[in-house]
Amino acid sequence: MRRMILVPLALLFLAPALHAACSLNLTATAPTIDGKYTLTWNAVPGANVYKFEESTDDFNNVHVEPIGGDGPTLAVPISHQTIRERSYQYRVTAQNDRDSSFVGCTATTAVTVPADPELKRVLSRSIVAVAGSGPGANGAYFKTYLKLIGYTSPISGRLIFHQAGRIARDTDPSIHYSFIEPGVVEYDDVVAAMGLSGVGMIDIVADEGTDGHLPIAQVRAYNDNGKGTFGSFFRDVMATEWYRPPTGDNFIIPPERFRSNVGIRALTDARILIMLSDAATGHAIASREVELPAGFITLDSVDALVGMHALPGQIFVANAMTGHIFAFHTVTENVTNDPDVQILTRAVIQHFPDYVE
Repeated sequence: MRRMILVPLALLFLAPALHAACSLNLTATAPTIDGKYTLTWNAVPGANVYKFEESTDDFNNVHVEPIGGDGPTLAVPISHQTIRERSYQYRVTAQNDRDSSFVGCTATTAVTVPADPELKRVLSRSIVAVAGSGPGANGAYFKTYLKLIGYTSPISGRLIFHQAGRIARDTDPSIHYSFIEPGVVEYDDVVAAMGLSGVGMIDIVADEGTDGHLPIAQVRAYNDNGKGTFGSFFRDVMATEWYRPPTGDNFIIPPERFRSNVGIRALTDARILIMLSDAATGHAIASREVELPAGFITLDSVDALVGMHALPGQIFVANAMTGHIFAFHTVTENVTNDPDVQILTRAVIQHFPDYVE
């Protein structure tokens, strides 16, 4: 006897709905002038994780993070300070990594972050780490040679001298430079050419209203003892190189026939760890924290910074715990007064920076 089973016609064509239809709404608050905003989206029933993607080139390259959480909405605070207006694209995908039947959904949005005028002012410059003019040790005279190379034209701006032990300001003494066509300008003693003396740093800035291009700088710090000169060449650094963590300096204390000095400039308000440690064990011998206001420049001996006499082979460290600093050190031979300016090479960091170059 044949039995007939009646099946509703709809079941032959429609799969059972294991999950509700996925719907995701991604929104962003308006960014503040210092680049802070929040991305928010609704929780999707059945999702246990959200793939969060950020890009600046329409998702050709992305920074990806998994975001967990529950509740009716999820939020991610974002901070991107930039020196030029920049667009950031975002994509959020609802997922369930424990349920293969879950069908996710995706939402996108974009945020245009305005340029931060104060950040642009601070970072739109290159820095000559040490510059000075005046009597040095053992009867020598300390000078700074500076060559500016105008590789494109026209470019113009100022060389601003900032005395150590003070807050650097754009109103500090300066001289103007200008290249109507590509060329070279040289100063054998650049600080003296400004009618100044003392030791500090020089900023190279572009004039307002120009395209912001800066000349290439070649620098030599040297001592002149009347019979010859002893010194070393070094490069200027872009402030943007040091506006990303970690920022600081570390080096091994040289033999006793050399002396070491450390230069630190606070690009922002900064709290700095100063430490002297044993090279063999890594244990701290002396340490202290220093707070510097934005723009402050200090040039001092290692002994003065750590509060004790540093011995050869020990390790000196100056690292920003909060904020951003530019730091370097000099090593000078005591007899010849031959100075060597040593600046750490900044490695490329593979993540979204806090600034736009």
